[in-house]
Amino acid sequence: MVRMKSSIEGITVNRVMETDFHILSPYNQLSQAVLLSRSTSQKDFPVVDNGQLMGMLTRQNLIDGLKTRGQSALVGDVMTEQLSDVDAFDKLSEAFDRITSCGCNVLPVTQSGDLVGLLTTDGIRRFISLHSAVRQAGANI
Repeated sequence: MVRMKSSIEGITVNRVMETDFHILSPYNQLSQAVLLSRSTSQKDFPVVDNGQLMGMLTRQNLIDGLKTRGQSALVGDVMTEQLSDVDAFDKLSEAFDRITSCGCNVLPVTQSGDLVGLLTTDGIRRFISLHSAVRQAGANI
């Protein structure tokens, strides 16, 4: 863990965040989330209404919602509303602490209040792996 954190020292969230992602409306049915889950590699979806980030529909929210309410249930009825987000220019080491302490796999990334990306634990791991390999090769990313 210490070695992992030292490898991301000085890196900002915007260098690691995913910028190609899908959003859902709280008024979408869960069936729409199922379609997106099947056709993309995205597991968790930001929920946005009128440009405002309202919550996240996690994979677990989706599964639980399908089991208890069915495909016609609304995303807004099963999403996680209490969000922790990170700013695009926050230090990745601090964001890493937040994502591990919340026990979540994704945090929305905002800049001046606008949703600009997603920070995922998988994305952080990929970055660390690549960053370490490049450093060993004598280059810097």
